[in-house]
Amino acid sequence: MQQLSFLNNAMITRIYSDKIINNGKLFEGFLYYDGSVITKISKEEYEADRSLDFTGLYVAPGFIDFHTHGGGGHPFLHTTADDVIKGCQYHLKKGTTSIAPTVSAADFSADPA
Repeated sequence: MQQLSFLNNAMITRIYSDKIINNGKLFEGFLYYDGSVITKISKEEYEADRSLDFTGLYVAPGFIDFHTHGGGGHPFLHTTADDVIKGCQYHLKKGTTSIAPTVSAADFSADPA
């Protein structure tokens, strides 16, 4: 089994799945990541510190939500910083890694401050 040479000092997790989504295609193989960064997607198996078997489960990179008003009951409009943080945490738990909060429906003529 080969070692990922560019990751010698990192804690690597290997995920096996028969349903990896990559570049719009579905294939069987391995996804490797270090913390929160995907480092390699391959049909080849490399050494890893931890191995997870996701057979039968879909594995995909994080999703981007370009239109959201909040998350998990926490709004992004007329809200508190705590609601925004909790809404972002909700998105992360569900696989959304980037968001573009939508607040353009707000009345910009009325300054809430």
